[in-house]
Amino acid sequence: MKLLIRLSLLVFICIPKLHAQDFDFDTTGYIEINKKRITNTKIKSIKEESGCYIDQANPPLTYEDCETTYKEAYDKNGNLISLKTYEDGSLQSENTYTYKNNRITSIEEDYGDEVEKKVFIYNLTGKLMFKKEYEDKTLEATTTYKYNSQSLLIEEIYERPSSKGFGSNPYQKTIYKYNTNGKCIFKGEYNKAGVELDVRTYEYSNNGLTMVEKDKRDDTFVIQFKETKDARGNSLEKVSYDYDGKQQKRMVNTYDANNNRLSYEEYDGDDKFVKSTTETYNDKNDVTTYTIFYPTNHSKTEGSKNVTRYWYKYDKKGNWTQRALYEGDEKFVSDAVKRTLKYY
Repeated sequence: MKLLIRLSLLVFICIPKLHAQDFDFDTTGYIEINKKRITNTKIKSIKEESGCYIDQANPPLTYEDCETTYKEAYDKNGNLISLKTYEDGSLQSENTYTYKNNRITSIEEDYGDEVEKKVFIYNLTGKLMFKKEYEDKTLEATTTYKYNSQSLLIEEIYERPSSKGFGSNPYQKTIYKYNTNGKCIFKGEYNKAGVELDVRTYEYSNNGLTMVEKDKRDDTFVIQFKETKDARGNSLEKVSYDYDGKQQKRMVNTYDANNNRLSYEEYDGDDKFVKSTTETYNDKNDVTTYTIFYPTNHSKTEGSKNVTRYWYKYDKKGNWTQRALYEGDEKFVSDAVKRTLKYY
């Protein structure tokens, strides 16, 4: 299984992230260190084993026949430098990452039968200017980035040989425009002939905490999204609308003081309640219970629910080394992960 590493272009985000620490490393990397609840950043390596067989009800747990193993290595700056993936003990892929001045300069993904490589080139101020993608040393694609005098991305051009790579479009230009506050208000995608492929516009209110995204294609329909965030950047509410402006879905979240999500509620196009989840956490901010509720006749009090419970074992640094998952009232572990962490 390939671990794809790409620039993040999320549905509700106009601007791609163009710094090393913002790259989406899927299962590892800068962002994932936070997701893994690592409390000490001086991590030297992490060995993570999952899909293990455990025929026990209570700890201490004995892990047998683990299906998947990840071996990650980090430098002293917390940068991921190596990732090896094993399935049933057999090496499936080996990724290598290089850096300069804490900026990622290359990613090499070796899958045994093919090697893919991405090279990142920056200007003197640290802005990403080029991304080059290779397969078995053959250049497959180049992405070029341009910025305005405020260092905001205004143009992104993706090019590849027409006979190479996935997809039918060998060229795509993306244009970004901003308001006086530096917030993106326009994102347009075009082919080499200048034909419009996709256009999205963005409107802001409530001191910029509420954003409306409109997706226009061929001037035939508009899909609109509205998202409200709190001052910490957490999404409080997302609403999607159809081309007539009718609500399709509404999602509401709440958070604690540590930015952990406490609850999620989902409503349909008629704003009727259709689902909710709640989560609880321990003093280390690791989730301890996850409850999903399916209502009967849209009731918030009547319906069915599934509860997942989590158990952890921690090392002296406060990072978990074992995590077990129990479904409902089951006494036996349904899933478990084991981690071995080494520190500088």
